[in-house]
Amino acid sequence: MRYALEETSSLEAYISYMQDDKHLYTYGHSIIVSDESKAVVIENSIDGEIKSSSIRTSTSELKASINWPHKYAICSVNSFLLENLSDSEELKRNNKVRWEGYHALLDSASTKMSSNDLEAILSEEDVRLDWRQQSVIYDHHSRSLLVDFRQVNDDDFKPLEFLKVKY
Repeated sequence: MRYALEETSSLEAYISYMQDDKHLYTYGHSIIVSDESKAVVIENSIDGEIKSSSIRTSTSELKASINWPHKYAICSVNSFLLENLSDSEELKRNNKVRWEGYHALLDSASTKMSSNDLEAILSEEDVRLDWRQQSVIYDHHSRSLLVDFRQVNDDDFKPLEFLKVKY
C-alpha cells in the first residue's frame, strides 16, 4: 500500500496496483481512496487462498441484507459489503452498530455534512467503540485529512483528538 501511495500518480493507477493479483495480502481490507473528482472503497477480500477485489462507490449494489440509501456519501466499517464478495462475518456486531449509527446520523442530517459534522458523528457513543485504533476523515471537497490514533494497549476511553494532516 505504501509503495502504491508513493509511486502512483492517479486514482486509477493506485486502484490497479492494489487490485493486482500478484500482490499478496495477509488479510482482507477496505480502503477508501479519493482524487479530486471521486471517492471509492477498494474491497480486497481474502478467503483462504482466494483473493477477490472490487471497487465500491456510493451507488454500488450492496448485499441484500445491507441498507445504505445515502447516494451522496460512502462509508466503510471493516466489512465487505459488495454483492459479489464473500465475507463470512458480514457486518459483525460491532461493525453493524457502527454502520447503523452512521446511517441514522446521516438520516437525521438536514444538509450535506462537513468534516466537522463527521468529527461529531465519530464522537457519538452509538458509533464509537473503545477498541478502535484509528479514525480518519477525508473531506473530498476541501482536500483536508483529519486523523485520530489510539495506543493499542490504551484501555481508557478517551475523547477523539484529531490531527490535521498537511500534504
